[in-house]
Amino acid sequence: MILFPALETRNQNLSNLLLCCKGLFAVPAAGISVRQEPPRQLKKENHAMNIGYLILIIFGGSIGLLSTLYIIVSLFATIGYKIYRKIKYGMSLYD
Repeated sequence: MILFPALETRNQNLSNLLLCCKGLFAVPAAGISVRQEPPRQLKKENHAMNIGYLILIIFGGSIGLLSTLYIIVSLFATIGYKIYRKIKYGMSLYD
């Protein structure tokens, strides 16, 4: 028989709060046991799939790099050609 139900409820709420927040406290409250989780097992990885991803990454990166280099080189080549035509033939830069 509980003589003071309000105090019992308050103590249960405090215990539940401490159980929920056990990772935040360095020292657990008296009477509360902290359960430690077992270490997680590492899965064996499929290296063939990793090699496939690596090939895709290298292929995609090289395509991106080559297209970027092409755009940069062609931009300066076009500007250089327009300046050459302006100097040699007197043509407008906007043609």
